[in-house]
Amino acid sequence: EYLKKALSYDQKDKNTWYNIGLIYGETKQYDLSISSIRNAIALDSTQADYWYNLGGGLFTVKDFAGAKQAWHKTLELKPEHQNAQMGLKALAGMGK
Repeated sequence: EYLKKALSYDQKDKNTWYNIGLIYGETKQYDLSISSIRNAIALDSTQADYWYNLGGGLFTVKDFAGAKQAWHKTLELKPEHQNAQMGLKALAGMGK
């Protein structure tokens, strides 16, 4: 609730959007999580963790192509991101 209030003051705060997205993910509100993280990415597309968590949300809702794209972007920004590497391996293991 406090983060939403912060957005009422500044809709262009990428970190607030990202944190709201993480909270929605933790509460299993995946569509809201994905939307919030996409808002953060629209404000700053250079953050590898934003892309990684977007991929996680997309994977959870079975948008495997979207998850794959997000995790590839994560690795483009941060090649050593081990969780994104593992996510892509999991997709490959599923034949996705």
